[in-house]
Amino acid sequence: MPFDGVVAKAVADELNRNITGGRIYKVYQPEKDTLLLYIRSNNRNVKLLLSSNANTARLHMTEIEYENPASPPMFCMLLRKHLIGGTIVGIDFSNYERIIGLLIEADDELGDRSVKKLIIEIMGRHSNIILVNEGGKIIDAIKHVDQDVNRVREIMPARTYILPPAQDKTIPSRLDVEAFIGSIREDERPLSKILLSTVLGFSPVLCREICIRACVDPDMGPKYHSENNLQSLIETLKHSIDCWEKETYTPCVVLDSTGKAVDFHAVLLTQYGKTEPFTSISEAIDRFHKAREMKVQVRNK
Repeated sequence: MPFDGVVAKAVADELNRNITGGRIYKVYQPEKDTLLLYIRSNNRNVKLLLSSNANTARLHMTEIEYENPASPPMFCMLLRKHLIGGTIVGIDFSNYERIIGLLIEADDELGDRSVKKLIIEIMGRHSNIILVNEGGKIIDAIKHVDQDVNRVREIMPARTYILPPAQDKTIPSRLDVEAFIGSIREDERPLSKILLSTVLGFSPVLCREICIRACVDPDMGPKYHSENNLQSLIETLKHSIDCWEKETYTPCVVLDSTGKAVDFHAVLLTQYGKTEPFTSISEAIDRFHKAREMKVQVRNK
C-alpha cells in the first residue's frame, strides 16, 4: 500500500478543497488507532477517517460505516472536548512528507478561541495522531512515545511537538531534473533505486511507474541507457512533478485478475494490467480499504 508523499499531497489538496471552512460536529474512535471526524462543509456532511494503524495508516474522506464502541476511549473524549464545534481553517502540509495537520479554530479551556492542530503522521509502525495547542505543546496523542522508546522525540502530553528527523532527500518541487540526471549518468545502480534514494515522497511503485512511462528499464543503471532514454526520463519526471504541483492527479485502484482491489495510488499505474480510475483520491483509498476489510471479514468467519 504505497501511501507515499505524492498520495499524501493529493489527499491534502483534496481536503483543502473540501473541508476547509467546515465545522466538526461529531468525533468517534471506532478502533484503538482510528478516528472519525464528522464535518459539515459546503452544505454537506463529510466523514473524515484518520488511522494510525501500523499496516493501514491513512487519512481520507470515507463512506464506509464503522461500529463505534458504547463507551468512547479517553482520547476520543479529549478530542470531543477540544474539537467539537471547531472550524477547520486550513490543511497543513509541506514538502511531500507524510505528515498532514488539520488546523482547527475552537474554544480553549478558558473559552477563548485558539487554533489547535490535529496531526496525523503516516509512518508505518511509527504512525500517530497528535493534538497540539496553539503554542506547539502536545495536548495528547493516540499513541504515547516516552523516553524509553525514543529519547530524541517524545510524544507525550505537555511536551513540545517536533517534527520527525528530516530525510536526506530532495523535495520534488526543488529537484533540478536535468542536473540530477546528468549527475547520475555513469551510475550503475538501478534507476528506480536511484530515484527512491534521491527524491522525497517517492515510493518503489512510483519510481518504477515513472521509469516505465519514460520507456526506460527501471532495473538498469543510467550508465547502460542511451541519451534518448535519459532525455525521456527527464521529460517524464518534469511532467509528473508539474502535474502534482498543479494539483492534477489520476487516482486509481489496481485490480487483480479476478477484479479484486490490491493496490491504489494518486497516479494511474500503467505498469499493471488492470486498474479502476477515480476522480477522487479519497474514493480510491476508500474502495481499496473496503475490499480489504471485506476480505478480512470473510477470512475471520
